[in-house]
Amino acid sequence: MVIKTASMNELEFGEFLRSNGVTAEEIFAWKKSYEQIGEKQSKSIAARNSKESEKTIRKLQSELKRNGEGPG
Repeated sequence: MVIKTASMNELEFGEFLRSNGVTAEEIFAWKKSYEQIGEKQSKSIAARNSKESEKTIRKLQSELKRNGEGPG
């Protein structure tokens, strides 16, 4: 319902609410809930990507040291 109502104008939104027996407050609460879930997932993905990047950097630095091409 959140996605379906996102592009509706005020009149369409009102008609949708009446025909589906929901309130605007419910739609707004669901939207906020979905946004919070999305933020948590984004943070989790960013943390995982950061850890993977750090691991890759350490691996590449190790290879450079082995080949005598890296810093000290």
